[in-house]
Amino acid sequence: IHQGNGFVLAETGGAEEITLTVNQIAAHSADVLRHGRAGPAGFECATLQVPVDWADPRRGTIGMAVARLPATGHAVGSLVTDPGGPGVSGIDFLPGFVSELPGTVTRHFNVVAFDPPGVDRSDPVICGTPAQLTEELSIDPAPPTAAGFAALVATDRRFAAGCEARS
Repeated sequence: IHQGNGFVLAETGGAEEITLTVNQIAAHSADVLRHGRAGPAGFECATLQVPVDWADPRRGTIGMAVARLPATGHAVGSLVTDPGGPGVSGIDFLPGFVSELPGTVTRHFNVVAFDPPGVDRSDPVICGTPAQLTEELSIDPAPPTAAGFAALVATDRRFAAGCEARS
């Protein structure tokens, strides 16, 4: 959605609304957009440096990947989409989403998506090896015994420690 010299990226779906403007981002990063990791063919990709914590920007920044399919005609604005999740790449979702849009939409709107922080191209959260993930997903989430519960807690703690150490 164009608004003045910047854009607004809003995610709604619950009690929270997250709004990022170019001016807010520029205040925290001189290199607002940089060429990003390759995305779907035909899409422009970049990485936005955004604060880890908007309430305390001194805590540093993380990269948030964005992708755009420019309007095929005169753009009157941008349509920003997010498939939801958690953990779903908006950039990987974009080609299928665009293919379902009427030509009048893609003619007049840039179509934009992003990978939320912690997902795929946006400083992903990596919790362990495939074997560790298999262990986490295969343990009984509601063990009937004290020993089973202790094993669940130990597995969860190892998995959480791996997330913290690698991300």
